[in-house]
Amino acid sequence: MSLVVVFALVAGGIAAFSLLVDEALDEEVKRDRTCCWDKHATVASVARRIGIRIPTSAIDRRAGVKENDRQTVAVIAFTVPTRLAESYLARLVPEDERMVAPTWPDGSAPPEPDSTFRHLGLPEPSTVGPHSGVRTVNLCPDAAGKEAVHLKHCVDVYRLAVNGTADRTRLYFRSVVAGQ
Repeated sequence: MSLVVVFALVAGGIAAFSLLVDEALDEEVKRDRTCCWDKHATVASVARRIGIRIPTSAIDRRAGVKENDRQTVAVIAFTVPTRLAESYLARLVPEDERMVAPTWPDGSAPPEPDSTFRHLGLPEPSTVGPHSGVRTVNLCPDAAGKEAVHLKHCVDVYRLAVNGTADRTRLYFRSVVAGQ
């Protein structure tokens, strides 16, 4: 067998192996995005687990808990009138913190998270784009905001106008509640 044939066989084997690995990783990513959602999670149970108090006038309340080998992530989202959202966030976010557009230090948009909010039928707030006006902050139980004393875990908070209107705001909360 000539050296060219051996090289071609080795290169072909490497290419085939690479395709199989890529396909397996794609399947794992797809499975991770759809797998392991707690079918018994309710808005009330998720709110208690994170330590979020939901305003009584909130509508379109959605929540879920996703468990995998590495971590358990709890998510919750609800819609309130914009004025209520602003007063709620003023009590939650410490005075020395501010909500900012979700970006990385180089100014680019953050990579898509694990589609937790998409599972709830909502857009991922960190990827809706800079034109949307989305703002975010990360808070932990030791934060100084009056409402933050109820937090049981660190939480990413997002604020986004609903359908581009100024009168309704959706608040999103994502928290790793176990693992990592």
